[in-house]
Amino acid sequence: MPTTADAVVIGGGVTGTSLAYHLAKAGLRIVLVEKKHLCAGGTGKSTAVVRMHYENEPETRMAWASFRTYAHFADIVGGNCGFVGCGVLWLVDHESVEKLKANVEMHRRVGANARVVTPQEVKEIEPACVLDGIAMGAYEPDSGYADPLLTTFAFAQRAKELGADLREGVTVTGVRTTASRIQGVQTSNGVIETPIVINAAGCWAPTLGHMVGVDIPIIVQRNQVALLRQPRELLRRHCVVADIRVGMYFRPEENVA
Repeated sequence: MPTTADAVVIGGGVTGTSLAYHLAKAGLRIVLVEKKHLCAGGTGKSTAVVRMHYENEPETRMAWASFRTYAHFADIVGGNCGFVGCGVLWLVDHESVEKLKANVEMHRRVGANARVVTPQEVKEIEPACVLDGIAMGAYEPDSGYADPLLTTFAFAQRAKELGADLREGVTVTGVRTTASRIQGVQTSNGVIETPIVINAAGCWAPTLGHMVGVDIPIIVQRNQVALLRQPRELLRRHCVVADIRVGMYFRPEENVA
């Protein structure tokens, strides 16, 4: 295992592997450490919806800036991220109409292809939607979803090709610091000296933060995920649909027969 690096990335999900790829592409010597295996955390369970619909502008800008990468992944990164541009519908009740309009206005100002749609237009876009209680929707025709595992493995492979060292089964046990600087990380396989440590550990990020006296206010919650088989007579690709009234969203799964 390397004993020095320009930067150490902690976490082998899509964020960590993307960081490893982009930093290696920039010419840095990168070591990524993952305590289990790639996609062992939240990434492996993600529905990987690619959308611009966020309630704050910085997050929308990041989503919009990354959209081209997902839409043209093979040309920009290399490999396959499994992106499917099936469209995304965001549905709200009467109480949230003005908020939805303001969000879509912001999305359009950022540059995203999004528009407000009426319940009738929702039905035309996605005939299977039951619109009881739905007052308005937001529609992104270019958005959709990717494959979380394919995306992560593609980033990881390209990072390796660019010289990054990805280590699975390696646990970070401590971060070495002086009064004002990072010196390295202590791992189950020894010390890696580095001036930069990047915390990409997802829901375990607070544990790493505590190692350097930083409180990271992440609250973890468990969500239910169900895989449903459509009746064969209704089998068709549908949009990603998010029903904000009940806090649920749905996306198709291309690989299920």
